[in-house]
Amino acid sequence: MEAISARRSDETYSREMLLRLKDRVSDVIREIFPANHETRFTRQNLLSHLLFVAFDGFTINYHASGKFNRAEAIAELLTTTIFAEIKN
Repeated sequence: MEAISARRSDETYSREMLLRLKDRVSDVIREIFPANHETRFTRQNLLSHLLFVAFDGFTINYHASGKFNRAEAIAELLTTTIFAEIKN
């Protein structure tokens, strides 16, 4: 988000670093999750993409409005949902 907002209009934006980071986060998820569930969460870097998008949104909200009290509750909800799925 910072890279896009800080660039000048005559500069090009490359998503290469973001794409590499999403790949790395997905690699970590593959190591953590059981083998029968990791593909669902790492296919097309879906979970890592969600995490990056959420981070951007939380960052913008903090900059615009200050501390966001529900961020921890949202993180807990997401974590509980994912791990409840894995247990089933």
